[in-house]
Order: sequence, then C-alpha cells, then structure tokens
Amino acid sequence: MKKICAKYAALLLAGTVALGCFAGCGSSDSSSKSESAKDVSSSAEEESSAEDSAEDNKAVVGDIKSWGIYTVLVPNDWTLRTGDVLDDNDERYCSVKKSDFSYFDFKCETEELQQMQYNYNKNTYTLNQKDIPATKIGGIEWNGFEYGNELTKGFELYGTSSGRFLRVSCAGFAFDSAEAKAILESLSVTAAPSEDTSSEEESSAADDSSEQNGSSDSTTLAEKASVVYNGITFNIGDKLGNFRDMLGDTAKESIKMQPCVPGSQEVELVYYPGLTLQVNYEDTVISVSITEEDAPGRDAALSCGLKLGDDRAKAKSLLGEPDEENEYALTYNIGDTSLMVYDREKDGIYLIGINNLNLPF
Repeated sequence: MKKICAKYAALLLAGTVALGCFAGCGSSDSSSKSESAKDVSSSAEEESSAEDSAEDNKAVVGDIKSWGIYTVLVPNDWTLRTGDVLDDNDERYCSVKKSDFSYFDFKCETEELQQMQYNYNKNTYTLNQKDIPATKIGGIEWNGFEYGNELTKGFELYGTSSGRFLRVSCAGFAFDSAEAKAILESLSVTAAPSEDTSSEEESSAADDSSEQNGSSDSTTLAEKASVVYNGITFNIGDKLGNFRDMLGDTAKESIKMQPCVPGSQEVELVYYPGLTLQVNYEDTVISVSITEEDAPGRDAALSCGLKLGDDRAKAKSLLGEPDEENEYALTYNIGDTSLMVYDREKDGIYLIGINNLNLPF
C-alpha cells in the first residue's frame, strides 16, 4: 500500500508541475520544470522501492529450539508446542505458534499417512487454492499448495529429509511470507534409524515379544485411538468444520447444552449413527463416544480396528495393556486424553469414549 500511495503522489506531483510548464512563457523554464518533475517522480519511486525491499527483508528474530526430532526457529513472543493434542510427549510432532489461528505444525508420519492427510487437506482447503511448485528450502524439497485470503490464508507442504516423511500445515501466513521463509529455512530433523539387517532382526524380535505380551506394533497409542467413520479419520482436538460435511447424514438433530462447570460455555452434541461428538464454542471436538445408545449404527471404529461388539481380549491385543482396569472398563491415558473401553459379558464392548478435559469448554 505504501508503494502504491508513494507512486500516486509522485505522479500527481509530476502532473501538477507539467501543467505549470504548459502555462509558462519560456521554453527553457518548461524544460527545467519538466526535468524537475521527472526527478521528483524518480526519487519517490526509488524511496518506495527501498521501503518495500526493507519490509520484505525484515528479519524474523527469535531463538533456535529443539524438540524430539526437530530443530527450528521460534520467533520472539511465539511458543513451541511439543507433541500434539493427543500426546504432548510425542517427539514426531511440534508446533511453532504465534496464536491459536497463526501457526506452523510439523509432523513426521509414515509415507502412506502423509499422503492421505495431505490429500484430505487439499480437498478441504479449496478457497483460492493453487499448487506450490517443488521448492528447496533449508535443504528440504517441499511440494504443496496454498489457499485462502487475507483472513484465512495458509499452506500445506510435504517432503522428505533424513529418511523421514514430513508434513507442514500452516495457518495465518502465505508461503512467501518472511515468517514462512525464516522458519522453514531453519528447520532440520534428526536422521531416521538405519535399517540394516541387525536392526531389522532386533525390531522383529521386539515385535514378536510385543505380540506375545498382548501389546501391538510400533504404531503409537495416539494413532490407534484416532476415530474412523465414513472413510474419514479424525482426532480429539480437530475442528469439526473441516470434515463435518464428509461424515454424512446425522442420526438426529444436534442439541446445545451448558456443562455443569462454573464459567463453561455452551457445547454442541452432534449425533451420527453409532457416534456422538461433543464440540465446544471454538468448533473443536472435545469428546467422542462410539456407542449405539444415542442412535443405532456400528460403522464407527478406532483406527486400530476396535469397534462395538468386540471383546475385552481383542481390545488388549489391539491397544496393549491398559493403565487401569476394572470389571467395567479399560482405561488408557494418552497425554491429557483418556480413552475408555466399556464392555459387558453378553454384549462385548458397548461404549468407547475419548475425552480431553484440558480442551476449552
């Protein structure tokens, strides 16, 4: 805007001087004033260009911090959030956050999950979407897309580094912004463990031992506790608006209620066949119940495959040994999130509940 205003002022000034020249009597005065107008215009344009260049190259100042597999710049007055909403100790995830609406999320995933999540987001964030050509920043080649307007701008990237499959989800910044350039330029990740024969044999032995002890493979508990419904995978802490239309028809009309907690705000209960979601005032999913108590249906499941009707033994084989167990339920703690599996002798599992009491409501 500064550049446009400066150029407009310069051209207006030049035009005013030129009119004065045509009104004058001497040709030499006209020539002199015309040259003066050109000088003023040229000077204004140069100053404007210099201002813009300084604005574009404004340094993003902060500290280089490390978490898990990542080392990255955290600008002043921003925060580094470790892990993700399901497990704040998960070293494969971190976020560099200016606010809840402006951030850079870094994720290390399997190649299959990386592409699945990237494609899902590409089908979701379609406003003014355009592809980002392959771009190498800080030694990592990224592909992706950007989207949105001044209020909703963001971008999604995927790439590989040191044997790891990486994904970046950014909200609040354009791909060519100074913040994006500085943060992506600073990013580095530790190398993935080598896959030599001995390590493969050790891994295989560990897997065999794990299976014998009733726990599962290297997939984390947080990943196993993702919810799968109508082909969509989501987690506690996700925004319902990002995938609400993809879940299909609701089983009945949603209701809003006031939790019995001082200072709490209204929450919405959204009902699908065999699946009930509790959503807070920020459109964040804060609780999930896989149950037929609100509406019949058995299409919902956890990403590990656990579903209604399975028995307790299968739950343990898929999720591992629980943190707590009694005659009514198994309880698994995933950071601030609790996963509870309720069963009855005749019915098997009749309720799978996922809650995070630290999410705002």
